[in-house]
Amino acid sequence: VHVKDHYWLLRTVTVLGGKVPKEVLSLVPDALRAEILDKSTPPDLDTDTIMHLAKLEQREEGLGHKTIEFARSNPMIALDTEVASGSADNPTLIEVMDEYLSTLTPSKKKNYRLHLNKWLDGPFANKPLRDVNQYDAYDFLGTFDKTHGRSSIEVIKAALSSVYRWARKKRELRIEHNPFYGLDTSVLGKEPVDRRPFYPEELEALFKLDMPPNVRLAFIILATTGMRDGNVIALEPKHYRVSEDGIRHLDIRDMDTKTKGTKIVIPLHDCVPDLTGKLPLDVSGGILNRWVDKVNDSPRLTVHSLRHSFKDRARDAEVPKDIQDFITGHKGGDVAGQYGQGPSLKTRYDNIMKLKFPFIEP
Repeated sequence: VHVKDHYWLLRTVTVLGGKVPKEVLSLVPDALRAEILDKSTPPDLDTDTIMHLAKLEQREEGLGHKTIEFARSNPMIALDTEVASGSADNPTLIEVMDEYLSTLTPSKKKNYRLHLNKWLDGPFANKPLRDVNQYDAYDFLGTFDKTHGRSSIEVIKAALSSVYRWARKKRELRIEHNPFYGLDTSVLGKEPVDRRPFYPEELEALFKLDMPPNVRLAFIILATTGMRDGNVIALEPKHYRVSEDGIRHLDIRDMDTKTKGTKIVIPLHDCVPDLTGKLPLDVSGGILNRWVDKVNDSPRLTVHSLRHSFKDRARDAEVPKDIQDFITGHKGGDVAGQYGQGPSLKTRYDNIMKLKFPFIEP
């Protein structure tokens, strides 16, 4: 086999079943390490993934050569190299995944790919879709019992169930069942943890950390709007708007979400920088929570805690409860109904400007 450089050599190693130990991350630039870790499941990274991400960092000269040298002096972990047993009319997930993902919105595509990759890394990856039964589905989700919360397991189940709903509409696949539909996973997953707000000194410490600009901007938006982290992660350029009277805001009424309350229009505080050209933010919940852990690694303190902190700050500033709920999405969203669409954008902006963010503002 002819390969033209170290990068392609490592691609060949991957095809042959090689795997690079996670310790090879010591060779990767700091800016990429968090992203790679966030995308790796299990923690030992396949060669193709790590080298693709590393290749994006052109400033790191000789990375391929360093990785080869590292692999020579460290044990390689073998992969299951069994060839997928699917066929054209009874494919495995990997054989239809790209076609399925092409039907999704960009933000949903990114999230679902991460969830579906967990199946590809699991024991049933090579089993044709038509042959997967509910026992397989339950056994697969059971592998996350000790590592994921109940809601996270439900999200993984929903992603796989969605694939089957799509596949059942494709007559040529002849898939007549959905092994994930109606599957009771209520006993799986870690017990939910009661989240708490940030203490003032923790907010100060968080925003003093030397973090990448996109990560800092994500935290600023979260702290000043009370938005759910999933919505901030999914922001696109089209969501950032300026009204005729000059009020900067985020209009996420068209965002693909199951929660009606998130379909809202949120005014931006004056301390939030201009978002032109800065969306999407290219962050994930895992990346954000790792920065929170640098302040306090208590399981009660997560990126979602910023939402609780915003609500406390709004209450202390005497923002009326109904306006708080419209800003944070607890009023059912900005969807026209028998009672109208709630307070105006100007009213929301005037109230959000009552809040002070000394850990952000000069």
